[in-house]
Amino acid sequence: MSVLNLMSFSTQGENRAVKYRTAHLQWLLDNDVYSLNGMNEWQPDLRRWTPSSSARYPLRMKKPKPPTDPETLPEDSQVHIYHSRKDRAWVKRWLSGMMEANRFNITTNRKSSRNANRMILVLTPELFDEPFCFEILDAIAGKRVLGIKLRDCEIPEEIANECTSYMDLTATDLSDLTFHITFMFRIKKALKLPVSICLA
Repeated sequence: MSVLNLMSFSTQGENRAVKYRTAHLQWLLDNDVYSLNGMNEWQPDLRRWTPSSSARYPLRMKKPKPPTDPETLPEDSQVHIYHSRKDRAWVKRWLSGMMEANRFNITTNRKSSRNANRMILVLTPELFDEPFCFEILDAIAGKRVLGIKLRDCEIPEEIANECTSYMDLTATDLSDLTFHITFMFRIKKALKLPVSICLA
């Protein structure tokens, strides 16, 4: 083999699968598939633009999964969160944001919670100073309630008795970014959220 042929030789030069995958990746970049505007967009787009696992047909796309599974009811994915204004950013990051990414319908505070059979109370001293704190007891009666103690506070006995599950985060390092892995698992288990929605 001549020196010229050695210089132009490539193990992948005539590999069609490599060419197709390269073209597909370039198409994804050109169409801004990875440029997402919100937290709720990443999962549908990821399912929509995931190529086939087959190297022979890399351009074939998987169909996106329906937003809800037929074996679950809409109420099963509805969760209502009560929190104080001081904890709004924390709730958005660690609760509502991640649960919405798992395709749960989240409402907070005074937004309508009539369809929600599952409740989360972020227990802090500021929560019981909010104007809607008197509505909490009636709203959580007879429902599955998870109490998350974020800071030390006195919890009214009536509310404590209505909590079906309890989680104390007062001694937890919330700056640990791996915290959300076990945190979301514990929330799903405590509220008995449908597995089919969680794994979507």
